[in-house]
Amino acid sequence: MRLLPPKEPSQSSPDDFGGQGPPDRAADAEWRSDWLSATIRAGWTDIAAWRLPAVDAVVRSARGGDPISPDILALAEQRAELGCGLDETLRDVEALLRVLAARGRPVEDPFSVARLAALGWQRAAIHRPGQPCQDPLTGLATEAHLVRRAEEIYRWAAASGGLPHEVLVVLSWPRSACSPNHLAARLAVADVASTFFDAGQTSARVGGYTIVALCPSASPPDQLDRLAVRVDAALGGCVRAQVTVEPLPPTLADLVDLVAERSHPGATVPCRGSHLAGSGEERLPA
Repeated sequence: MRLLPPKEPSQSSPDDFGGQGPPDRAADAEWRSDWLSATIRAGWTDIAAWRLPAVDAVVRSARGGDPISPDILALAEQRAELGCGLDETLRDVEALLRVLAARGRPVEDPFSVARLAALGWQRAAIHRPGQPCQDPLTGLATEAHLVRRAEEIYRWAAASGGLPHEVLVVLSWPRSACSPNHLAARLAVADVASTFFDAGQTSARVGGYTIVALCPSASPPDQLDRLAVRVDAALGGCVRAQVTVEPLPPTLADLVDLVAERSHPGATVPCRGSHLAGSGEERLPA
């Protein structure tokens, strides 16, 4: 057997690293690590599913001083296609914005970035084939199914030349209510919601501590008050749930914004239009 002499190591070129040399690749990995750490602190659990091609694109653009908006749009679409919820997607983007600010690369308009993420998620969620309608944890509808149902409502309203008559009922409870057993508390509240909204309404869990329902018309205040009382009882009577009734905003994009804000109160997603300020929304005493 004839042994060949070892090849002399060749110099690496930027092309070997996708247009970047080894130091750039190491820097990208460092930025990704900071982003992932911030996302985990924000509540992300499936670490293996976090790394996507769009994550690398976002990091390259941010580190190079380029606009990240197109990459954020692609990232949100990829997240939705893999079944990631809107709340998780927005938390991930918020974590990124915090990392960029800490590194001296804050984006000029974080509201626009978060809104692009919501729109990208919405676009992919609506058209994702074979997407499940039911959340396997709670048995309620998924966020994507809620958006598809809302799309039908807006389409029918447009065909009739008007705005939707439906309302969005938002049921929320404080995180402290879920201690020490977060999962048991969520399941208990979901069970209350599934039995309360059982007459054709679409109810979905849209965050860790929020459930929303698309309802044909506003329910009498006493009924919604009873809903809050039942949730309080399911949580052991130590907290007070809040029920909010809001008219659907003018467009589906506005509704996605509204759901994102209600599911994650700290989100940097603006809700456009007059459905927030002076909308006459009904807030029932909890």
